[in-house]
Amino acid sequence: MNGIRTPQQACEEDPREAAKKRRCLRGKSLLLCALMLSTVLGFALLLAFTILTGGLEPCDTKECLTLLARLLEVRNASIDPCEDFYGYACGNWEANHLRTETMESSNVFDVLLEENQLILKRLLEVPQLRVGGSTKKKAIQFYHSCMDTQQIEAEGAQPLKELINQVGGWNFTGHGKQTDFNQTLQTLMGKYNTFPFFRAYVGPSSSDPSTNIIQIDHPEFEMPPEGDYNEKANYPEVVRVYFSYLMKLGALLGGPQNVTSTSISFALSFISNLQKEVTPLQERRERRMLFYHTTIRELQEKAPAIDWLSCLQAAFHPVQLNISQPIAVHDMDYLKGMSRLIGKWQKGSVLQIYMILCLVGTLSPALDSRFQDARRELFEKLHGKTGESGMDCPSWRKCLIDTALL
Repeated sequence: MNGIRTPQQACEEDPREAAKKRRCLRGKSLLLCALMLSTVLGFALLLAFTILTGGLEPCDTKECLTLLARLLEVRNASIDPCEDFYGYACGNWEANHLRTETMESSNVFDVLLEENQLILKRLLEVPQLRVGGSTKKKAIQFYHSCMDTQQIEAEGAQPLKELINQVGGWNFTGHGKQTDFNQTLQTLMGKYNTFPFFRAYVGPSSSDPSTNIIQIDHPEFEMPPEGDYNEKANYPEVVRVYFSYLMKLGALLGGPQNVTSTSISFALSFISNLQKEVTPLQERRERRMLFYHTTIRELQEKAPAIDWLSCLQAAFHPVQLNISQPIAVHDMDYLKGMSRLIGKWQKGSVLQIYMILCLVGTLSPALDSRFQDARRELFEKLHGKTGESGMDCPSWRKCLIDTALL
């Protein structure tokens, strides 16, 4: 019947043919995954083309052809991709790149990412590069300012001190002034990508992955919470290490030791109380709290200490929001507890000090080597390794990362 099979014919199909088709479908799924990963890791190359041309072009440039040749070099065309897609795509990799004792892991995507970064580095460092738009010009200027380590070292902590004073100061870098809590929070979130009390970002909705929605979660604390440690006896040492780090920051900013010690002690107490408001992940799963759909209006009612509409508007400017804006909350109990804590600590200077400490943590990678050394030492003591921000990476690589985030 014109090629249409009956159910009986479908059941009588050769099992070997059916198995082969299933393997081919799995191969196609793996191909889609690999293509998605390649797309993500090829972002740096896309940015490089955009800087040069203002848009995408056919793959006829030297750089594009080189990458294409590399991909073809590592594949094994003798393998059927429906039978073994990994062997087809990367079959010659191990033969061409033998693992050494100093390499923990290596794959073609890591190498391509490294090469793309080097290409982007060369493009940003081309003398008198002609660029057609202000965004490209800013990216190049930012990269060169980031690489001017002599100027960064010469200025020391002064730019940070001036910035701290602009957002209200704190009591060991000068005379702190009366500040509006929510106004300071809006400034930190909108201008400096700093989220002291909660994280706000955009991600896929749980009900419809094709639709994005604003999501709210607890912040990423620099000091690990006590719940992360099975041996509670070890936690006082963690607090001592973090206290020592904050004291070092205070000294770098010119604060008197006795004033700095008192201020930071109160800040640590607040951080500890804030961490205790976080609902454990397992409990949130059991109570189905991981994706609570609500609106800015309802969030304002349940956690009134934050001016949610103004803060979220600052974070997502120039997108226009309103009180009926749908949002997703990952820990509503935390937000309620956070709001109560802010109300209790509102009268003193602790909230301001805590927000400034979060700002300093965000900006540390852009400061002089003393701040970077202090942060590296903190991560080494807390985690036994260097920080995730790549403290041991060459300066150009950190600058590339920052430039890509513009």
